[in-house]
Amino acid sequence: MDRMHKLTDALYYIGVLTFFVGSFDLLEGSVVIAIGSVLMAITTLLMNDRHRKIFLASSVLIVLGVILMNYLSSLGGFGANQRFYGGGQSSSFLIRLVGLSR
Repeated sequence: MDRMHKLTDALYYIGVLTFFVGSFDLLEGSVVIAIGSVLMAITTLLMNDRHRKIFLASSVLIVLGVILMNYLSSLGGFGANQRFYGGGQSSSFLIRLVGLSR
């Protein structure tokens, strides 16, 4: 095995491991999952794997989802009751957001 192949194998296994470890706590581990998916996508691009486009598209969607989830969490989330939770967006905000995606 040449040195580049060993490096890409190590990056791929690190990516899989971070993807797995991040899945234990989905909110706080979402950043770790995004890092793992990006590592796997970079590795498949370097190795010219036949599934590299799927890995790249998946990692882009994961990163965008993590960014959106953290942004919406910073706004307070959805459907929170003002008396008990202390903030949050109404459910109509979620309906408007889904309407924007069309």
